[in-house]
Amino acid sequence: MKIAIIQDFVAPYFSGGSAIYVSDIASGLVENGHEVSVISVRNPNIKNQVTELPNNTKVEVYPIGSKLLNIPIYSHRVRVWAKPWSIAMYFFNPFVYRQIVQILRMLQPDVVHINDSLYLSLSVFTSAYHQRCPVLFTCHFTHLIAPQGLTKFGTNMTPRLNGLNNLVPKITQTIVKSPSVVLYLSNFGKTLHQQFGFFPNSLQVVFPSYSRFTQTNNPSNSQNKVFTILYVGRLDNEKGLRSLMKALPDIEGEFLINICGTVKDETDFKNEYAHDQRIL
Repeated sequence: MKIAIIQDFVAPYFSGGSAIYVSDIASGLVENGHEVSVISVRNPNIKNQVTELPNNTKVEVYPIGSKLLNIPIYSHRVRVWAKPWSIAMYFFNPFVYRQIVQILRMLQPDVVHINDSLYLSLSVFTSAYHQRCPVLFTCHFTHLIAPQGLTKFGTNMTPRLNGLNNLVPKITQTIVKSPSVVLYLSNFGKTLHQQFGFFPNSLQVVFPSYSRFTQTNNPSNSQNKVFTILYVGRLDNEKGLRSLMKALPDIEGEFLINICGTVKDETDFKNEYAHDQRIL
C-alpha cells in the first residue's frame, strides 16, 4: 500500500513527541512492506529525498519550502501586528496547498495520514481531499478548537482576537470536514472534539496507549508513604512544568517529583531547583 504521511516535523531533523511518533509510524509501516512518503516542513539537514530515520529505516521525505509558512502564535515569535496574519495563514495557506497537491498528484497514494499541521496550515486537509482517497487524521492536540494558543488553551491575546474563540471551531469544522478515520490519543481528546461537533461522519477511534490509567483510590505502591509525581516531556514553558513548580509550595504532605526530559537551558534549570531535594 502507498501511504503519504503529512506532518509539520519529523525526527531526527526535529525533536518533539509528534515528530518522533510520525518517525516511528513511518518506520513500522515500511518494515511491514508498505511504501511510505512523508511530507513535512523543509529542513536544511534534509539533503536527499530518501531519508534515513532513527531506526535505520529509509523513507521518502518531501520538504515543503515556502517563506510564507505559518509561524504559530504559541511559539512566541509572532509580533502583535502579525497575529491576525498568522491566524489567517493557519486556516488556509495557498502556497502550501499548491505544493502538497502537486506532491500527492505525483505520489498517487492509497491513503493520506494527516498529523500536526500548525505550520503547514489546515490546507493539508483540502489538499488531501483532492486526492479522493481515504484520509486518516491523528488528533494530537486541541488546535482545531483553539489554534495556536488562543485564550482558553494557551497564550492570552487582545480582546478583539479573544472574541474569535466561539468562531474558530466553526471555521475549522468547515475546513477539516470528516476524514475517513480520526485517531485520538486519549478519551479526553475524543470527548472534547465531539462536544464541539467535530467529525460527525468519521470513524473515531481512541488509540490504546500507556496514557490510559485505571482509576483507583489505593495507589499500587501503597507501601511507599511518599506520593511520587512523574513528569515526562520537554521542559518548555508551553508544557506547563514551571506552573507545576510554582504550585509546589501549596502542596501539602510529603512528595517526590521525578522529571525526565530535556531543555535548552538544562544547567540553569537544575541550578534553580537544586535546593529542593524533593525534585529529581
